[in-house]
Amino acid sequence: MAIEASKKSGEAENLVLGVEMVRSQIVKILSSHGVEEIKASDRDFDPNLDDCVAHEPSDTVPENGIILITRKGYTYNGRLLRPASVVVSSGKPKN
Repeated sequence: MAIEASKKSGEAENLVLGVEMVRSQIVKILSSHGVEEIKASDRDFDPNLDDCVAHEPSDTVPENGIILITRKGYTYNGRLLRPASVVVSSGKPKN
């Protein structure tokens, strides 16, 4: 969130770079201990890995596809640690 906020403000490029470096080190350390991020983009909703927080109609994403990830999910050595919170497509809008 800090990275996105800094990029939007257009200031403090060094802050963005520093936060990205710290984030990459944390991800590397967690990964070495078996914690992996759930890849929720470009796939269908899976109730075993995801928590649906909303349904929205979409012209571009097919029904039951993930539109937006509101909170990343993680697994620990293949077991669910925290589900990804996602917004799921309810299909094309009805006129």
